[in-house]
Amino acid sequence: MNLQHQAGNFVNASWSLLGLRDLIYEMVDQLFVDLEKNGGMAGDDDAGRAFAAVYTPAVKMVFEKAGSAHQVMATGAGTLLLAAEQFLRQDSKVAASLLDQSPGAADFGSQPSGPDCTPRSSHNAEDLPDVVGETSWSQKWLHHQRFRGQRDKLRKVAKSWRSAAKILEDAYWDSDTAWKTATLDQAGETADAAHSFFKTFVGKTAPPSVVGEDETLMANLPSACKMLASACDAYADHIDTALEQIPWDENEPFRGPELSPGLGGNGTDGGLHELVASDTHIAALGKIPRALDSSRARVPVPQPDGDSLPGLPIPLAPLIRVPALVPAGYRVPTGPRIPPNPTPGTTGSPFSPPQPWPAAEIPHLAELLACG
Repeated sequence: MNLQHQAGNFVNASWSLLGLRDLIYEMVDQLFVDLEKNGGMAGDDDAGRAFAAVYTPAVKMVFEKAGSAHQVMATGAGTLLLAAEQFLRQDSKVAASLLDQSPGAADFGSQPSGPDCTPRSSHNAEDLPDVVGETSWSQKWLHHQRFRGQRDKLRKVAKSWRSAAKILEDAYWDSDTAWKTATLDQAGETADAAHSFFKTFVGKTAPPSVVGEDETLMANLPSACKMLASACDAYADHIDTALEQIPWDENEPFRGPELSPGLGGNGTDGGLHELVASDTHIAALGKIPRALDSSRARVPVPQPDGDSLPGLPIPLAPLIRVPALVPAGYRVPTGPRIPPNPTPGTTGSPFSPPQPWPAAEIPHLAELLACG
């Protein structure tokens, strides 16, 4: 395989990763909006606090690691572009013909702008609303009850988590395609490093039904979202069951008096606390933080103060030092980013799917490295 073809594979894989970067960013943005609208869905009682104890850390970890995946996609894309440039520099004639083309040359049409590497505005995960709701005055003092949770909100949130899982599962398979593109017929140290990166970030095993510490980050993320959806649905079903049981329990003649909610007690909850505490879907959420932490720790990406990707023998600009953030709101880049090989005279959308870029038509590759 010639150097032009090798460089072309890396460039096409890079554009694929940039598209996935934006896809993940927008997914987390919409998920944040959905969760913000449905805060306070868990009950202000023992059951609600038991649910929140495993749900809240799992949600924060999914948001944090999805944000990490977004940054890894951007970093991986930049690294592949630098690798493409490195290939071209190995052949002065190829480099001269590809890097020194005139923007006005016939056959190329409108030139694509470089990838947008500007950091986007984000929300901290702590900005998510409290999942536990509040007991109203009438519930506490007139009905001697507590707020047991809002079933409609729980089911809406479950739907949002399933939508997020579907997007992340699609991103997993698209990442696998980018892997195949980047390593197609490649050989050598750089190719081995690219293979190692995708192996630890994407992997070859489909997303499991339950997260695992040995799974990759891209495989664990959709699984975690599905688990959160199942837990929300299960909690809503338990509230249905408990609300039907509460009137019977309150009228039980030999039932001991419950500590009044007005005095800080849980009241008669129809067995809701026991149902939540024994539910396997809800309990499984406790596995998510550790599994995602383990997956993310294995991804070989540059640290903020580092100079290169471990195992990849090319320079890479250091990442901007930022806290663990939750993307919240897409900001249109300065100038459109259009896919490779655009139709002359047209402007592409930043969300247009990446198109194959023929290896022999890589105009101004240096401009694509503007963020490096």
